[in-house]
Amino acid sequence: MVLSWAFFLVSVICALMITSVKHPLTRKYRKVLISTAVSGMVLGVATWFMPLLLRKVNPVQSKKIAMEQLPVTAWEEPLENPITSLDPNYDEMSWLKKVPENHKIRFKFKLKLERDFQKLITIQENQFVYLDQEGDLRGFDPYTALNHWKIHLGIRKIISQVVGQKRLFLIDAPKNESLRISCIDLLTPSILWQRIIPESKEGAAVFDFETQSLVVSTASDGIWSLRSKTGEILWKKPEIFTKVKVLLAGKNFLAFEPPVGKNIGSWYFLDPLTGTVVQKKNHIYPEMENFTPFATADGIQVLAQVNATQYFLLNPIDLSVLWSQTSIDPILKLTIIDEHYFLVAYQNKLLEKRDLKTGELIWQKKMSQVDLAAFKIDPTQNLLLAPATDDDDQKGTGFYSLDDGNYLFTTQMTEPTRDMDFFGDWLYLMSETFIWAFQHEKPPATQDQN
Repeated sequence: MVLSWAFFLVSVICALMITSVKHPLTRKYRKVLISTAVSGMVLGVATWFMPLLLRKVNPVQSKKIAMEQLPVTAWEEPLENPITSLDPNYDEMSWLKKVPENHKIRFKFKLKLERDFQKLITIQENQFVYLDQEGDLRGFDPYTALNHWKIHLGIRKIISQVVGQKRLFLIDAPKNESLRISCIDLLTPSILWQRIIPESKEGAAVFDFETQSLVVSTASDGIWSLRSKTGEILWKKPEIFTKVKVLLAGKNFLAFEPPVGKNIGSWYFLDPLTGTVVQKKNHIYPEMENFTPFATADGIQVLAQVNATQYFLLNPIDLSVLWSQTSIDPILKLTIIDEHYFLVAYQNKLLEKRDLKTGELIWQKKMSQVDLAAFKIDPTQNLLLAPATDDDDQKGTGFYSLDDGNYLFTTQMTEPTRDMDFFGDWLYLMSETFIWAFQHEKPPATQDQN
């Protein structure tokens, strides 16, 4: 574009000199000036329209160049033959022969990663998204392991993550005393917007479908409500100190403020559109310090941990406690199964299944051979998975029944399992350098024979 204007300028200067008959150089170099003016005009037009002609000739290349020029997005070509299809009789897949008949698992693919795996972010219909060891976001098609992409972020530690309306919201702390929020479009994929929240280094986020907003709890910098499409600030409540995500309580947001110093802390009911405090209430338990909410499947009641040994079921509409349980051993993890049941994992390797409506015990199992802090569940398949710790290499993943907690079988991979998750009837096991994909067939339905 600059070159075109330069040619045009030369043409104009030559034309002015030609029209100036009195100038002595005009008579001597008239033919040279005329040819220079014509050549400058032709070259100016050619360089002006050349990019447009190139785009029509090779539109894919032009589009790729435009993507690579994005300031925060780097696109990569798929790896050469990154996918391996293994014969089930091969040693690495020999454990499939030990799978019970009613838990048929079919091997789909094994993907070798270009960069070491760090953390699974999310699995959606069109994207398997994970974080590599360099802190960059990567993804591919979860069914074919093709269409690889990468977005350079340089994340050291993810503080919170949430998905809403085909967008992924990541919160990390790139610098001391600041939070960075990145909104990723999972369809493109690309970064839509980023925002820095200063003077904060911890927090959590929740996506509100009703107002299409991202509500971020930033601890020392209060609560921020951001428009999900643009990152625009809708409202802020800097006076409310909270580092856990706000809860949906009917038509309002419910924010928990812990006791800090002389501030005894409170519960705040907030208007989702303006952030106005609708109501303020005292704590249910005066000693409450470590409130960790786990919303139930129906979105009405909240399973929450009070401290290391106590948890309860809360009605967020009126803050009434429906039931409360106190354990002897410290709690490691609370997980909702569905609207009927939940799991409690303890630091002493005990795992309990309890009734969500009453808190009553269903079953209790000692699971010393797996890492209970890292287990995942699939309620549709009634499965619980946890990394095995009873082998020296820790390359196995234990499968257990959610119905009774009984052991089913163990996978044996070539590398230690770093993470695992379900997506529909697909199962993904992740090591440092590989991702294995399996399809878990549901057991056939039993029919009564007359």
